[in-house]
Amino acid sequence: LIGRDTVDCMRSGVIYANAAMMDGLVDRISDELNGPVLAIATGGISRLIVPACRRYVVHDPNLLLKGLWDLYHRNR
Repeated sequence: LIGRDTVDCMRSGVIYANAAMMDGLVDRISDELNGPVLAIATGGISRLIVPACRRYVVHDPNLLLKGLWDLYHRNR
């Protein structure tokens, strides 16, 4: 969490800030829906953010591609 130089501190800030935002969103949506929710993180940096989250978040780096593949097959 605490970096040894400016670059490490900036990197840590980006990762933990995004993880905190993800946790906050999961909490707010869960409160609004009055129950647990499943959060799925996708994209390049998600592999770094998910381990820093305090809430359970599924990591699926290829979710978008899976969806496009499914749409392609439904519409051919």
